[in-house]
Amino acid sequence: MKLSGIYGNGAILQRNEWNVISGTDDSAAEITLSIGEQIYNAAVESGRFSIMVPPREAATGLTLTIRGSSTVVLTDICFGDVFMLSGQSNMELPILRVMDVSAEEIAVANDPHIRQYRLTPQYVFEDGDEAQLPDSPWIRAVPGEIDEMSAAGYFFAKRIHEEIGVPIGLILNAQGGSSVEAWMPLDVLDRFGDFRTPLKPFIRRGSLDEFLAERERRILDWYASVQSEDSGRLISVIPADSVPIDLPGLFPAEPAERFSGSVWFYREFSLEKEPGDNAFLYLGELIDSDTTYINGTLVGETGYRYPPRKYHFDATLLRKGRNSIAVRLVIQYGRGGFLPEHPYFIESGTERVELSGSWTYAIERVADRDGVEGFLAQKLPSGLFRAALLPLRGFSMKGILWYQGESNSGEPERYDEKFAAMIAVWRESLAADLPVICVEMADYVDPINGLEKGWSVIQRMQREAPRTTSRCAVASAKDLGAPFELHPQYKSELGKRLSDEALAMIYHS
Repeated sequence: MKLSGIYGNGAILQRNEWNVISGTDDSAAEITLSIGEQIYNAAVESGRFSIMVPPREAATGLTLTIRGSSTVVLTDICFGDVFMLSGQSNMELPILRVMDVSAEEIAVANDPHIRQYRLTPQYVFEDGDEAQLPDSPWIRAVPGEIDEMSAAGYFFAKRIHEEIGVPIGLILNAQGGSSVEAWMPLDVLDRFGDFRTPLKPFIRRGSLDEFLAERERRILDWYASVQSEDSGRLISVIPADSVPIDLPGLFPAEPAERFSGSVWFYREFSLEKEPGDNAFLYLGELIDSDTTYINGTLVGETGYRYPPRKYHFDATLLRKGRNSIAVRLVIQYGRGGFLPEHPYFIESGTERVELSGSWTYAIERVADRDGVEGFLAQKLPSGLFRAALLPLRGFSMKGILWYQGESNSGEPERYDEKFAAMIAVWRESLAADLPVICVEMADYVDPINGLEKGWSVIQRMQREAPRTTSRCAVASAKDLGAPFELHPQYKSELGKRLSDEALAMIYHS
């Protein structure tokens, strides 16, 4: 016997609603579930079962025992309010990524009855195939577990938990880079154009995995092409012909120029005191991937452009007096560098050295072409509807939070209609008229391409969503970002705004 992956120790189920406990068992004819003295049962049909559990009041610390061909005991089960968090990376963004602005609030967080289940998709595109909910743990908003919880979700749940006093469950069902079309079925997408053709290469089982494996091979080949025989030497030896440059800034400095390949950036700095026990290097945000060294020793690396570079390292690598930083930056698509509007510094003990200002650079190798073209499986039409929405049928929830739109800003046409159609089909598929709170995206200027007209178009459509979608509210993140910041850290304020809308629409209406 095996339960669906969302049913694990610590799960939070929706109070005051029917709940379905589902799974598979190839060897039993009947399954029984007991909660204290109450017993429920269901027949096994074609190896599958669904046990209906009647509505229950909010509760904590329950034990569920499920018996079939084997016995599964689930402990610390709660009944409370469950919200699905969906959209893309700004909904995913974990607590760990907002420490710059919310460290004090996070340091005292200890909310064991706020819990999150992470739904990672198992893509299927062939008719008749069905994705399964993954065996992911329910993590709690307590020290040691909270770091990977959705920041927007946690701060929302914290306020609701304080106001309403029941356990709050979060289903993190968001995928960075996903399009609105990915969350919709093909028969609905047919109203908006041809979305079937892009799927044809991936219909056959295993074809997406094969495509991704081949793409990974081409990426590795490209990275190898910009690695020179001098890489090892350039870690600690600044070339005599290195060129002065002021950082932060973009490279090349002139917008009309292009560069794809590898380039080393160097900065020498001095410490007036003996190093402390630990040290910290903050390199703001870099485009695209970096490998970073202090005095010739690796202290950190990041394989893509978005995360701020926060590298903790052993302070014994430092010395009183002169030190050096070497950053090997790989630029994939014609322009990169160190983004303005971010901090750049190194700390050791009580000493902090600002790193903005004069650096030097040396080009290692120019690529003969740009990096491998971008591809995100989570943008494929209908992929996430089948992989991450349909598997939740039968799981009761209180409402939905939606933060998405960045991936559609290049083609914003009819986004509002697609959003309305998506919510309608979600409600139909989940057999529940769930309320939805949509986030208006934060303002953003692409550091390479500048202001994108479609961004403000999507924002306008998000503000107007309640006009075309019933039981819909909007929480604005428009003012919560900074120039060039795709992932604003002010998720605590966003959580408050989301909870304000939920309290007004769901709890106090």
